[in-house]
Amino acid sequence: MIQYKIANPIRIQHQGNRANQEDNTYPTEQPTMADDRVFILCDGMGGHDRGEVASRTVCESMGAWLKEHWKADEPLTWETFNQALFAAYEALDKEDDVDDTKKMGTTMTFLALHAGGASIAHIGDSRVYHIRPASAEGPASIVSQTRDHSLVNDLIRLGELTEEEARTAPNRNVITRAMQPHQERRARADWKDVADVRPGDYFYMCSDGMLEQMDNSELLELIAAPQPTDSEKGEELLRRTAQNRDNHTAFLVHVLEVTGETHPAPPTDNAGNEVEVCAVAVEPADCGNDAPLPARRMGRKLSIRRRRIRRERACGLDFLGKGSLSGKLSTVLMLLVAVLSVLALLYFLLGKK
Repeated sequence: MIQYKIANPIRIQHQGNRANQEDNTYPTEQPTMADDRVFILCDGMGGHDRGEVASRTVCESMGAWLKEHWKADEPLTWETFNQALFAAYEALDKEDDVDDTKKMGTTMTFLALHAGGASIAHIGDSRVYHIRPASAEGPASIVSQTRDHSLVNDLIRLGELTEEEARTAPNRNVITRAMQPHQERRARADWKDVADVRPGDYFYMCSDGMLEQMDNSELLELIAAPQPTDSEKGEELLRRTAQNRDNHTAFLVHVLEVTGETHPAPPTDNAGNEVEVCAVAVEPADCGNDAPLPARRMGRKLSIRRRRIRRERACGLDFLGKGSLSGKLSTVLMLLVAVLSVLALLYFLLGKK
């Protein structure tokens, strides 16, 4: 069993230049305490009615469900998280106003430190960073960060945008996953078990508003610095984001000690690639052992298939999956010419007979 000792987590929250605050967190009490082990941060969808209701509902319902059904001295499984996510969707459905022309919605980021290790989940473009300060083993680094579910991030992955262009793209605030009430297909959460957590590491959770004036290199330099205290780092983060337009909220969680057994290796596919499980908010009963295809296996299959597609793209096998639009059209035209040539040859040969 793994045990963590953490410093009092730092919570940052500012309304920015918005008319109301649509970000919410769990725990909701101020200040957060060193014995807190579950952290949830939600950013209500800007431009949608009652975004603050959506973010508050998800934070409170997930936090309340876990508090009632799970203890931090137990491992947190994907199935348990999925049931908490299901409870949040059910709560959103109950809060829905059928007369709203635009449905409320929210992003969701999740961090849990538990007896089985550490687990991260997210929906949308709010982020969770795992940051490691410099040590004798190497320089300071961002060990991992969640991948935004956003239009510009999809365009970056397709090679249609650079990261620099994405910073000023007019559609940079468009997200491709969000939690909303009465969705026909509820948005999945990307889920990851963190295998390597060391004393001194930080977890930084933030809404996208925190990143208006800071890039990853500035964030790493500030959080991984050895001298300022955690409180001073929080004050500096607040100072640097004071002029941000959007609501901005963050948690800074500093791991002081890690004791106990090592975390089990994350699941892998047949090629040895690490699998990130996609959580699907289905009825809890559907995740049982009697289900013909449990949601967890389905998520792994989807993730494995995505990794296979990436390998095919790297080998040039997926000619429509990546590259510029002109390159794709050229490839299609070449294939069309080849097909027409084969048909013409067959017509000629059959005509001679």
